[in-house]
Amino acid sequence: MKDYLIGFCRIIVGSLFIFSGLIKANDPLGFSYKLEEYWIEFGMNWDWLISIGPTMASIICILEIVLGIAILIAFRVKLVSRLLLFIMVFFTILTFASAVFGLVKTCGCFGDAFPLTPWQSFIKDIVLIVLVLVINSYSADIKPYKERYKGTAFVIFPTVIMAFISNYLDWNFPLYFTMGLLIFYFLGAFVNPEYSGKLTVALSLIGSVWVCYYSLNHLPMKDFRPYAIGKSIVEQMHLPEGAKPDVYKNVFKYKNKNTGEVESFDDSNYPWDDENYEFVDRITSLVEKGDEAKITDFSIVDSDGSDITEDILNDQNPILVVISSNTEKACKSNALKLSELIKSCNQEGVSVIGLSASNPASVKKYTDENDLEMSFYATDEITLKTIVRSNPGLILLRDGVVEGKWHINDVPVFAELLVKD
Repeated sequence: MKDYLIGFCRIIVGSLFIFSGLIKANDPLGFSYKLEEYWIEFGMNWDWLISIGPTMASIICILEIVLGIAILIAFRVKLVSRLLLFIMVFFTILTFASAVFGLVKTCGCFGDAFPLTPWQSFIKDIVLIVLVLVINSYSADIKPYKERYKGTAFVIFPTVIMAFISNYLDWNFPLYFTMGLLIFYFLGAFVNPEYSGKLTVALSLIGSVWVCYYSLNHLPMKDFRPYAIGKSIVEQMHLPEGAKPDVYKNVFKYKNKNTGEVESFDDSNYPWDDENYEFVDRITSLVEKGDEAKITDFSIVDSDGSDITEDILNDQNPILVVISSNTEKACKSNALKLSELIKSCNQEGVSVIGLSASNPASVKKYTDENDLEMSFYATDEITLKTIVRSNPGLILLRDGVVEGKWHINDVPVFAELLVKD
C-alpha cells in the first residue's frame, strides 16, 4: 500500500512540475512580467531585479522541468524531494499572500493556458505540498525500479496525463517532451540505471534550456493569448450570445417617516411609491461574477487624443503594426531590416502604424534613429506586452484579425509579409 501511495505522489507531482515548467518555458517573458507584478506589489521593484526577470523566470521553469523528470525516474531522490518542498513552500507563501491581499488577478502558475485565481492556486499548492511531504517522508525508500512491470507505470501514467493535457490545449509538445525522456530512461535503465538517470536528467536540462532560449529569442511555440494568429480582436472585445452577465444585489435604505427608523428592502419590495417612506441610500454589491470579454483593454489613441480603434480594426486592407511597449528599451537588432520592410510597405501601398506607451519625444527619437517612416499611436503598455512578446514586435492586421506575428529577430521581407501560414 505504501508503494502505491508513494508512486501516486511521484506521478502527480512529477507530471505537474513538468507541465508547469514547460507551459511557462513556452513564454518565459510573460512569466517574468508576472514575477514583476509580484515584486511591485511587495515593494521590491528594484531595477536590478526587474532587469534579470527573464533570466530568473527561465531558471525557475528549467528547475521545475528537471525536478519533475528527476522525481519520476527516482534520480537523487533525497536532494530532489528537498528542492521540491522548498519550491512549494515558497510559492504557497506567495500565492497565499496574493490571495489574502488581492495582489494579482491570476497567479501565472500555468501561464496563459490555465489562468488560476490566487485562491485556486493556493489550494493547488496545498495539495501539492501534501504530496511532496509524502515523498520527503519516504525518500530513503524510493529507488529506481528494476522490475519491468513496475517501471512501466512511471512511463505510462505520466504520458497519459500529458496526453490528456496536450489534447485539451491542442499542443502536443508537452506530450512528446515527457514521453521521449521517460522512454529513453526506461530503456536505458535495464542496461545501467545510474548512467541512464544522469543522461536523462541532462537531456531534460538541455531540452528545457532550449525551449526557454527559443521562446525568448523568437516567439512562444504555442500562443495562448487572445492576440494569437487567426484570432479576431473585434470578436473578443464583445461577449458572445448566451454569455452569463454579472449578478448584483441591491439593498435599498428607506426612512420610515412615522417612526424615524431606517429600514432595508430588496428589489422586490422597496417602497418607492409609499409616501410614508423617504429614500436614503442604495447599496449595490456583486453576488456572482459573470463572463468577461477576453479583450477589455485594447484601444488606439492618436496625438490629438482621439480614439481610432474602430478605424484600425475595421479596415479590410492589411495593416502592418509595429509594437514597442517602451521605445527606450527597444531592441536595436534588425533595425535596418525593419526599416526596409516599412519602406517596402509604403511603396506597395500597405499601411504601417506603430503602437507604443512611450511619450512622444521618446517615440520620435526612436523613429529618427532607426529611420522608420511611420506614425506611432498610443496604447496601454501592458496590452502591448500581451499582444507580442518582443520589443519591438510586429503583427499584421486585416479586418481586426491577426494574420501574422513576428519577433524582431524574425522580421520578414515584404514578399513574406502577406503570405498566410
